[in-house]
Amino acid sequence: MTLTLLLAILLGCLLSGLWIPFALGITGLVVLYLGGHAASLTSVASIGWNTMENFVLTSVPLFLLMGELILRSGLSSRFYRGVAVWVSGVRSGRRSPAAAAMSAMWAPVPPEMA
Repeated sequence: MTLTLLLAILLGCLLSGLWIPFALGITGLVVLYLGGHAASLTSVASIGWNTMENFVLTSVPLFLLMGELILRSGLSSRFYRGVAVWVSGVRSGRRSPAAAAMSAMWAPVPPEMA
């Protein structure tokens, strides 16, 4: 009975167009309430706050914002031209030393920013 109810609530939320994380959260809260653990609902807000308070969840979006600002401002192309001039005297085969230097320099930038 509980599994059937769980799947019905989850499928109802998903078919209504609700995003997956919210559908799972609502389903979990309903099952927690119906399972007789209504007293545990008071700690849900505290758990959510403690999870979102983590420093990593603050630094990652700011890091992505920094990469987007560097890309949109044209700073990355100016860096590449500057590095190309700087390493133009380095002899190489088919690979460009500027590309290798820029790859090392921009390695931390996520792929969607490149």
